[in-house]
Parts: sequence; C-alpha cells; structure tokens
Amino acid sequence: MPSYDLDRVFQPFFTGENGRKFPNSTGIGLYLCKKIADQLDQTITIQSKVSEGTTVTIRWVTGNEQ
Repeated sequence: MPSYDLDRVFQPFFTGENGRKFPNSTGIGLYLCKKIADQLDQTITIQSKVSEGTTVTIRWVTGNEQ
C-alpha cells in the first residue's frame, strides 16, 4: 500500500489505490476496526511497504496495564 494512502485508511469508504482495483472493495473494514478500537479505548496502527505487505496491529491493553 502506498504511503500516501496510510493517512486515510481508517476513514469511511476510503479504498485507496489498491482498493480501486477490486470492485468489491467498500472501504468500510478498517474504518469499523478503528471505531471499535476507539470505543474499547485501544490502539490500532498500520504499517505498509509497497510490494512487501501490510501489517495492522491492535494493541490490547487491560485496565491494569494503563
């Protein structure tokens, strides 16, 4: 995924350069993940390198760790 798409992947309906190549892309999946993580007071991040892969990380912190 190109770096210029990373800032917007958690916005609703954003499909980015790669998503526009596939007609079934909705741009809603990562948006919903972010909304859920925010509601649970957790952190979600994304890293990507073109032609290598993308990693989405959800950091789950319990009340005792905060």
